[in-house]
Amino acid sequence: MSRLSAVALMPFGMASLQLLLEAVATHPSSLVFGSCSGQWKNCSKSHCCSDSTFQCFEKNRNFAQCRLSCYMGVHYDEAPQYQTYWTCNIKSPLGSDASSQVSHSMAAACKAPGSWPPTPEQL
Repeated sequence: MSRLSAVALMPFGMASLQLLLEAVATHPSSLVFGSCSGQWKNCSKSHCCSDSTFQCFEKNRNFAQCRLSCYMGVHYDEAPQYQTYWTCNIKSPLGSDASSQVSHSMAAACKAPGSWPPTPEQL
């Protein structure tokens, strides 16, 4: 291989490495945990959602779900046998709880008895 061809290949190799690093930074969980969970699916093992508009919200130690949003407390739209308390902690693919603590404290600060979810009149 001549010097010219080696030099020509170097930028391509660097670009490939950059793309790989960007992919890992965007969705690290797919490399660490395998596949992310789909919309409304259990994400207690993957800690991530394949749809970037969804987040993995924890209900309890045994269940988490890819949802668009979450509010702490009992979700009365669930079947009666599943109406238990949601923590709504955000599960992170890398195990960081920083985002879940922010979400949890924000929800706790905003929640007053009977104020969430808002009624249609409040919207």
